[in-house]
Amino acid sequence: MAVALEDGLITPVLQQANEQDIYSLGRSWKDLVAKAKDNRLTPEEYNSGTFMISNLGMYGVSQFDCLLPVGVGAILAIGSSVPTVVVQKNGFMGVQKQMTVT
Repeated sequence: MAVALEDGLITPVLQQANEQDIYSLGRSWKDLVAKAKDNRLTPEEYNSGTFMISNLGMYGVSQFDCLLPVGVGAILAIGSSVPTVVVQKNGFMGVQKQMTVT
């Protein structure tokens, strides 16, 4: 996930994310963001990612596509959730929040 800086963006990397629980990932991410904002990230902490997440949903963007940076295996684009009319399991119409991910 990218971190906004005064002069652009940087994408810190959560190392071995598949081996950590969600609590540990959250702590690690908080530390990486602080280091990024203080310009203290080492190259390994921002150059070694294989999967990226781009979340514009928090800005009200419902759908978008991302360009895959060189050296990255995949990227997930997350849009905002929007109320959508759907047919529910009981056969009646209802409103459900849905979001687009690509």
